Amino acid sequence: MRLPSFFKTRKFCVYIWVAFIVLWTAFIFAHSLMDAEKSGGQSARLLEFIENLGRLLYPEFELSHNFLRKCAHFFEYFMLGAIWSQGLWIFEKRRKILSREILLSGVLTALVDETLQLFSKGRSGSVSDVWLDYSAFVVSFLIFCLIFFAKYNKKRKKF
Repeated sequence: MRLPSFFKTRKFCVYIWVAFIVLWTAFIFAHSLMDAEKSGGQSARLLEFIENLGRLLYPEFELSHNFLRKCAHFFEYFMLGAIWSQGLWIFEKRRKILSREILLSGVLTALVDETLQLFSKGRSGSVSDVWLDYSAFVVSFLIFCLIFFAKYNKKRKKF
């Protein structure tokens, strides 16, 4: 069965890209809006699961709750940076402008995320978390740029 031609268009790619950005950002903000008790409970369950896995390899494996939470922040924003970076492929001709917009969106999302935590029971926003979130976003963006430009230059050398 062949897909309709609309699914192969740039417009369809944009719709999918925007949908992923909105969904992942909503996922991040939903975690920020959880109260401290619920958020801590989720972290504790994940910590227990990871420690049990780690103990299979190393019996004395232990992970701190704070480290796990920072890794979760890094992962959320690393993925957000990867999703936003897909725009470089979709909008090839606007790469320079889009790069600035992508990087700005990362810092704005991190700022809003930490601000939302101020309104959650038992939670507080943290400037260091904004820096951590944004650094994960930028690392993801830079990795994507290296991959994108390596492929782009490889394509140009063939002609």
